[in-house]
Amino acid sequence: VWMASNKTYLAFAAFEGGVSAPGTITGDDEFWGCKAEVQPFARWNGPQQLYLGVSLWAKGPLTLHRQGNASLGGKIHWKLYEVT
Repeated sequence: VWMASNKTYLAFAAFEGGVSAPGTITGDDEFWGCKAEVQPFARWNGPQQLYLGVSLWAKGPLTLHRQGNASLGGKIHWKLYEVT
């Protein structure tokens, strides 16, 4: 690649919202969260491009949604750090 990056990056992501599940939510069997991954893509020329891949995962809940409104999606907050 022409413009490879020699830097290291760290990403964090968190889901803000509510959860719905069939039946009763006990709090012991339901888990949900976000996974953030920095995806460096090289370019033939020009500056290095960084992309943030965020995936939601859940065990137990049927729907992740905006707090107080099950018909709308929640928010994902993220931060990207350059590690020195």
